[in-house]
Amino acid sequence: MTILWINPEQVNEQTGPSYQRIAKAYIEQIKTSTLTQKNQLPPQRQLADRLGVTVGTVSRAYKRLEDQGYVYGHVGRGTFVRQQQPDNGFQIPQHVATNRIDLSLGIAPLTEQPLLLSQTLKQLSQQPESLALLMGYYSEQGMPHQREIIANWLQQFNLITSADRLLLTNGGQHGVNIVIASLCKPGDTVLCEQLNYPGFIASARQHRLQLLGVQLDEKGIMPDHFEALCQKYQPRAIYLNPTLHNPTTHTTPTERRQQIIDIANQYNTWIIEDDVQGILQQSRPPALYNYAPERVFYIGSFSKLLAGGLRSGWIISPKSTLPLLARSLRANCWLTPPITHEIACRWLQDGSANKLIQLQLSTLTRRHQIAENILSSFNPISHPQSYHIWLPLPPIWQAQELHNALAQENIDITPSASFAVGNAPIPQAIRISISHIIEDNQLIQALQKISERLKSIPPEPEDW
Repeated sequence: MTILWINPEQVNEQTGPSYQRIAKAYIEQIKTSTLTQKNQLPPQRQLADRLGVTVGTVSRAYKRLEDQGYVYGHVGRGTFVRQQQPDNGFQIPQHVATNRIDLSLGIAPLTEQPLLLSQTLKQLSQQPESLALLMGYYSEQGMPHQREIIANWLQQFNLITSADRLLLTNGGQHGVNIVIASLCKPGDTVLCEQLNYPGFIASARQHRLQLLGVQLDEKGIMPDHFEALCQKYQPRAIYLNPTLHNPTTHTTPTERRQQIIDIANQYNTWIIEDDVQGILQQSRPPALYNYAPERVFYIGSFSKLLAGGLRSGWIISPKSTLPLLARSLRANCWLTPPITHEIACRWLQDGSANKLIQLQLSTLTRRHQIAENILSSFNPISHPQSYHIWLPLPPIWQAQELHNALAQENIDITPSASFAVGNAPIPQAIRISISHIIEDNQLIQALQKISERLKSIPPEPEDW
């Protein structure tokens, strides 16, 4: 075991109160050095003597490092460096071993999609005039008839909009990037939930935004904290996932949604509403877009609802910003492939899309019941139409420790640090995705192993 020391010079290079400067010095060292969990922080009194500060100051620094996910503590053993895996929450593995059970990906379950795709491609192959139209260049917003079909289909979900407000995208992630590129410049402050979709976090970092997290409760973001951040930082936008939130599965109720809109109006803050899975929720509250169509960018995706490989999605934009988004999309890819949108639109028209959604809901309901039967003693947080389960851990477990232990048993889950924004305390929890796995028996096997692990004692750090 290697003790990781810092010296007074490293601390003095930082800014802020003493405990923050100590934490920042360690973060810098952890990020720039080749470190593993074999590294341990020194005993607090010894470090305090070396730096000429109080033990209480070092204790606050260690607590800050733990809250931000850089270290973890074992009572009576010490404080250890957590192996850094910053992009774990936003990647799809190139190859998955046949003996692994992947519960990390929130992807639509495959049911009848291959058969439907085969039928649709056969239809298109017999319609040369339609194929010729799909091979041309069109407005960056997408083909007019496709936008019209999607706008009409969305009405059944109480999303009243028009085709001229839609831009067709390569899925939801592409939509997120187009909106950010249109609204923001490097250095702009943008808000989001303190626990958030890793794809948005990655996009915000790539665009060099100052990303701040808004505190959450079981109803979504807390209005008081949202307003306080607006007062202090004048954010350009806030990104929200208010329906079937990823990762907690919570849905923001109607009254809270109105409060969010009121605050955004007061401080002139754009709202980016990510609803790629929310359409699955039955008896859902009105979308934020319905409250303020000139302030909200609504992002949806058939990649979630129908099939990941379609890469078909959309943005509903305020009229005032539509030219900005169109320019960004044109600069990004000129226009998105009409053929993928055509497949989705034909499924909308012949009823296949709604049938696939109903099959998804049936699968998800059954799997949530399986999970509840196995994990009920751990009080999982879930929703019957969500792709995920959010599982707070018993006090003896750290999320990364459980992730590592399960990985050794060929089970992949997502630890809470993958969703964390800023320096807020990270809850010790994991996200379990139940949608993508093919067989129920595999899910049962994996959940039983997770339950067994949670009832056991965590392994000691390496080389202890």
